[in-house]
Amino acid sequence: MPDQVFYFDTMLLIAYLKGEKERDLYKTAKDIIGKLKGMRARGHPIEVRISALVVAEVINKFREQMKDLQEDLLGRFLKLINELNIEITFPNKEAIECARELLNEDTYLKPTDAMIVAQFLTERMAESVTLYTVDKDLYNSRAIMDRLDKIHKIKDS
Repeated sequence: MPDQVFYFDTMLLIAYLKGEKERDLYKTAKDIIGKLKGMRARGHPIEVRISALVVAEVINKFREQMKDLQEDLLGRFLKLINELNIEITFPNKEAIECARELLNEDTYLKPTDAMIVAQFLTERMAESVTLYTVDKDLYNSRAIMDRLDKIHKIKDS
């Protein structure tokens, strides 16, 4: 069992894969992914996961916006999955219920974002679980922040 589990959201992966070096989002994504590559290279027991929904969103985004670069970007995506040995996860019943609750509490939250966050929030496989995101909609969601506060208080008890 890994000591730490890290989840990526769609926006972070797209920022990294597009590689727009002048953008702050790319720099943030590159720093995070570089840190995790270094941890893995040093033998730290970590696991990196992405929701199957993230895979679908990344592929769809590339298909919509970059038809000429599609093959190169998807190749980079596969390479990253292999380098970090990323596990692709699927929502379970608990995550679906959590997503439903988040959507009821926050009408601005997108269903796919709610599901991705719900998978992270219901993770029970490691002592430390981190969601890396650059999506301001997630930071600004009171429903998500309330859940994170509750989880943090439970871990502190």
